[in-house]
Amino acid sequence: MIVRDATANDGDGLARAMRGALAQADLDADAVGSICLAAEKDPERVQAQINALSAVFGERTPQQLDPSQIYGHATAALLPLLLSLAGEAVRGRVGGVTGDKPSLVVHTSLSGDHFAAVLVAP
Repeated sequence: MIVRDATANDGDGLARAMRGALAQADLDADAVGSICLAAEKDPERVQAQINALSAVFGERTPQQLDPSQIYGHATAALLPLLLSLAGEAVRGRVGGVTGDKPSLVVHTSLSGDHFAAVLVAP
């Protein structure tokens, strides 16, 4: 699910992308075991992430996994890294993550496109 919302920092576009991905997977937010997303550096994008996660998950936000802590903010490779990390998480190959729960991938491109996908165990 991709939603275009380049400039808003209210998190609405990102929340819509997350809800859309969950709806397409026929899951509700409580089913998610982990969220794969990169920490943003821009204060407006940070606030958008916080607002979106709060809107979708309330006070029960699943464990957040961030590949940029290891690889840096590798812009061109970030989405594939997020998807790969989520794939490992649903297989139980990431410490502290229960492998039988879906992982939500969340990404905002440099142009402001919001992307969300749900990965489930095979």
